Formats: sequence, structure tokens, C-alpha cells
Amino acid sequence: MKQKKEIRLEDIARKLNISIVTVSNALSGKKGVSDSLRDTIIRTAEELGYDVSRYRERKREDGFKFGVLLPERYLDLPYSFQWMLYQQIVCAASKRDIAVFLKIVEDGAGLDEAGLNRWIGSVDGLLDISGVRSGRAAELLQIFKIPAVMFGDPEPVRDRMLICDAVRQNPYMGVCKAAGYLLERGHEDIAFVDSVDVRDRMRERYMGFCRGMKEYGKAVKKEWIIRNSAISEDAVCTEHIALPEKMPTAFVCASSHTAWVLYEELLQRGFRVPEDVSLIAYDYSNVPGLAGHIFLKQLTTCSPDIRMMAETAVDILLRRKRSPDTDYGTVYVDNRITEGKSVKEIKALWP
Repeated sequence: MKQKKEIRLEDIARKLNISIVTVSNALSGKKGVSDSLRDTIIRTAEELGYDVSRYRERKREDGFKFGVLLPERYLDLPYSFQWMLYQQIVCAASKRDIAVFLKIVEDGAGLDEAGLNRWIGSVDGLLDISGVRSGRAAELLQIFKIPAVMFGDPEPVRDRMLICDAVRQNPYMGVCKAAGYLLERGHEDIAFVDSVDVRDRMRERYMGFCRGMKEYGKAVKKEWIIRNSAISEDAVCTEHIALPEKMPTAFVCASSHTAWVLYEELLQRGFRVPEDVSLIAYDYSNVPGLAGHIFLKQLTTCSPDIRMMAETAVDILLRRKRSPDTDYGTVYVDNRITEGKSVKEIKALWP
């Protein structure tokens, strides 16, 4: 039995004696084609048996506008997780011909309900990088009344109250992966340095470190669990890391900022990185100053895949627009190693 010939744009163009570009623009809803010609092209395409549904679906997505909430303090921090996430959201949305509108949340000002209502009326979906606690999700959604996706660290207790979709990083598995990275390069004497941050988050990262060591049959030594503490000198609060008497060959740091504080401490004590000691950090944290930015470029990190977080969030909002009743819940994104020059390979774990 002879198969039916597949209809192509070229066939429609030849039938109407017009260009393929004109046919494509008409079917995809782009400008530059009159309404009467567009109707003629669509009718001819259907008569010839061409499937125009793919273009109709695309046309429904054209014109979508997504809003992004971003705290004001990150505008001047180009290497922060939040700012890089916003940039990736713009890229992911542009691939789908979706416009992105940025709303700056003033630090310490809270949510301006009246202002948000006016702004929300102009967008079809919301991507929240503002760090609003998920315990306020119900209040937030009463204001928004549109599909929303939140970002940030997982908060197990509060997440039970989260009634909108969320894309989260996975620090537990990230720090576990960072420990494994060092072990695979011959390091067995490994210390963990936490951060002056929310203790629930640091506890999760510490547990990830313990799991990573356990997976390779290595013990976690108490003297190598080090706290990055805040101290006050002449009314100026600084951070301090007390190095252990017996030094490990490598450190896993709970954040890039903690790695920077540790790096400065090591230099003051005469240690070289990575010749004398290796460093790997989880997370993206902004480090101030030119020297800090240079350090970040050299630091080996295990961090959430920011591009994947943005792509996933934008896809969720698109699907919610098509099927408003669909609940995607919390989606955890994998971590990836970005190799710098802060880890020395002692020996391969496997020949």
C-alpha cells in the first residue's frame, strides 16, 4: 500500500505561489503577514492535510509574560546564586519566546501588597527568587492568583506548608558528591567546615558530608568538623576559622564564602592551595572584592545546576498555563562539579 506523502511547508508555498518564510511566519503567528493572507495559508494547509496544531500550540505560548521577584541586594552581586539564576531564567524564557519582567524587592521592606497587585496583573506566571519563606506561601498566592514557582534551599519543616510549585537545590547530595570527589582523588584525611548561616541548612550539608565519607568507608573525625564562627573585634564583626592542630589534606566547605574565609586563614598560616591543602565548596556565594572574584574562578565547587533550575521552572509554569490543576510539587535539581585549581590529586582511588 502506497504511503501518503507528508505535506511540507514547501508544498503549501508552491500551492499559493509564495515563499516558505511567509508560510512559516503565517502559521507561527509572527508579524509581517496580513490577516487575510494568514487565513488563506491556514485554510490551504488544512486542505492539503498539513498538521497546523503544533503552530497553534506555539501561538498560545507566544505573548506569555513571566515575572521574576529578585531582592535589591543582589543587583550589585554579579556572582551571586540569585543573580546568575535570574540570568538563566531570562535565557530559558527567551528560547520559548516568553518575555520576562523583573520586580525588585527592597531589602527589609517586606512585600508591598498594593504594588505587587498592580505588577502581577501584567504577567502570566511568577518565578520567585526573593527568598520569601514557604510558610508565607498561602498569603503570597492570595496576592498573586497566578501560577508561581519558588526557588531556594529546601526547608523540610516549612515545605509541608508549601502549596505552590518549587524548584530546589539539593545541598545534602551536593556535599556528599563533593566529599566523594576528594576521596576519588586520593584524599582520606578530609575536614568539613560549616558556615555562619542558618543552622538547619548547615546541618543538612554536614549530614551530606558524613554520607559521602561513609559511602567510601571512611570515618568522620570530630576534630575535623570545624565551625566558621563570627567574632567581634572593636565592634566590627568578622569571621574566623580555627585550624586544627593536625591538618587534613583537604577541606569540604559548606559554601564558597566559607571557602574564601578559610583560604585567607590558610595563607596567613603559610599553607598553599592546592600544593599543601585542597579546597572544594558547595553552593554559589558571593565573595566581595576583585581578589574574591578571582578566587571563585579558581575554586573547585559542587553546585546546583542553575541552568537546569531555570529551565525546569520555566517549563513548569508553561505546563501550569496549559493545565492549571496540575501540581508539580517540589522538584530537586542535581548538582554538578565545576573543576577549578583548588584540588590536588594525591592518587587515584582506583587504578
